Amino acid sequence: MNLIQSIIHPITIMIWWILHGKVCSAARDDMIQILRDLNEILGTEKKFLLGVWLNSAKSAASNVLESHIMEQNARNQITLWGPTGEIVDYANKQWSGVVSSYFLPRWTLFLDYLNTSLATNTSFDQNKYNTDVLNNVEKPFTYSLETYPDTPSGDSYQIAKKLYQYWIPKVSASQNLSPFATLS
Repeated sequence: MNLIQSIIHPITIMIWWILHGKVCSAARDDMIQILRDLNEILGTEKKFLLGVWLNSAKSAASNVLESHIMEQNARNQITLWGPTGEIVDYANKQWSGVVSSYFLPRWTLFLDYLNTSLATNTSFDQNKYNTDVLNNVEKPFTYSLETYPDTPSGDSYQIAKKLYQYWIPKVSASQNLSPFATLS
């Protein structure tokens, strides 16, 4: 899934710049689906569950207030790494729960900003985006008390097979759009 995302991301940017959004919504939808699929397959392995990390942090507390503080610190450590993202994503994790509740909303907001920029024929406002994502995605995630599973779910083989069957044709087709493809 990471490989597929690394292929789709530059294609999304290329499409945005070169084709002026004519195909951008399809690339946007693919990027969002990749993150959903990544979250699903990560959920099949205990080592990739946000709930395990958060429960471990909370277990070190001696009362409810400490538990909330430990959870906030655990969330902050794998995302913002400071109150305002001083070294954002320094220790990021691709865990089920982090992908669905942190990376997916960030990507969705970013892609929405790209689409708005195209629709209004205006420049992408990086500073506005940075403020918006910090206040509406990143900080809320670190302060959230949403719980996450600490036991795996789903059959990793069956999910991997399903994802392979879905993504291989798309990845193969996208190679023709790659800025790194050899022109003939």
